[in-house]
Amino acid sequence: MPLLEDLLVESDATRHRVWLDLGTAQNGLLLRLRNRRARLIVADLPASRAVLPTQWYLPDAQLPPQNWHSPVDRILAWDLLDYLDAPQIRQLAERLASHAAPQCRMHALVHYAAPGMPAQPGSWRFDRDGALHAATISSTLVPAPRYSPKALEKAMPQFRVERTVLLNNGMQEFIFALCH
Repeated sequence: MPLLEDLLVESDATRHRVWLDLGTAQNGLLLRLRNRRARLIVADLPASRAVLPTQWYLPDAQLPPQNWHSPVDRILAWDLLDYLDAPQIRQLAERLASHAAPQCRMHALVHYAAPGMPAQPGSWRFDRDGALHAATISSTLVPAPRYSPKALEKAMPQFRVERTVLLNNGMQEFIFALCH
């Protein structure tokens, strides 16, 4: 995933960055960030789907207030936007923007080419060599919303699409920048 790799190897590694991972905790990401001045906050929104069915997608509902003392510089949304409708995406974007630093960037993946996607969000993991792997939680397929860049910008007016790449696996990779 070239855009994610760009975020991880930014040239300004001396600057302290606060990372918000909306996915599950993983050692591989910690290994990738270990030589950087970074703080990692893990929200584990996929695990919240069963516990908080109406607000599972809101990191504020999962994390204690002390996690928000410093503005967030980088957000990893993985494929979670695919599991939200437009009003939920808007609400998530509002919450994220309220915690974001002025130069915040968000990485996301969208199931774009195929009409179906797994019924549950993927589990994304870096291995010891730094390669990213997706583990499918569910073999059941549901219709993919196949959000376009314009649809996502409309649902998230606080963020604009900065870059996008269509990957070989049919997913579209996004980097969003916080609007000022």
